[in-house]
Amino acid sequence: MRVLCLGFAALACAFPLQRAVADDEPPATKAEVAAKQPAPAAPAIAAQRIALEGTVTALAADHSGEALLVGTSDGFLRGWRIGHGPTLAVRLGESAVTRVAVDPTGRRLAGATAKEVLVLDRSTQKILWRKARPVGFAFSPDGERLISVASTGVLTAAAVKDGSVLATRRVGGKRTVLRVVFGPTTALAVLGVADG
Repeated sequence: MRVLCLGFAALACAFPLQRAVADDEPPATKAEVAAKQPAPAAPAIAAQRIALEGTVTALAADHSGEALLVGTSDGFLRGWRIGHGPTLAVRLGESAVTRVAVDPTGRRLAGATAKEVLVLDRSTQKILWRKARPVGFAFSPDGERLISVASTGVLTAAAVKDGSVLATRRVGGKRTVLRVVFGPTTALAVLGVADG
């Protein structure tokens, strides 16, 4: 299986220096000046092919945009540094990795199989803790909490460092909760539910 990584590089637009104007020439109008300006350059797209074993079932980029986290059908969580190669290969279980996430600090990773979500330390590649049967999870913006939701509608906030439960709440009513994400602050979590 191959993954195509696309990266956007911002390109600076270069504007030519205006030529000197003689004292007796009328000044150019704004429309004339604008017509002489070059069109802004489009962002460049760089592509890199990555060869992986297994089928890619989940994908996330870290917040720097320089590393990729991939879940595969053979139960592996694999890390890849763009332009440098593989950095991580941890088997999470026998079944496919269905979701992956990188905390905003880049220190911890999460991967989910059909049975559980696991949180790993990125540098040691050791599993810090695991929790049974989530359907969705997300790191808080500060990287200190992982919020997960079960298909039963139980939302759990846990400390990333050790998995200790900070709070639980039943949400969604009779609807099935499908996803959870944090807003830009730790005070807001957004749920996606099936209204079925």
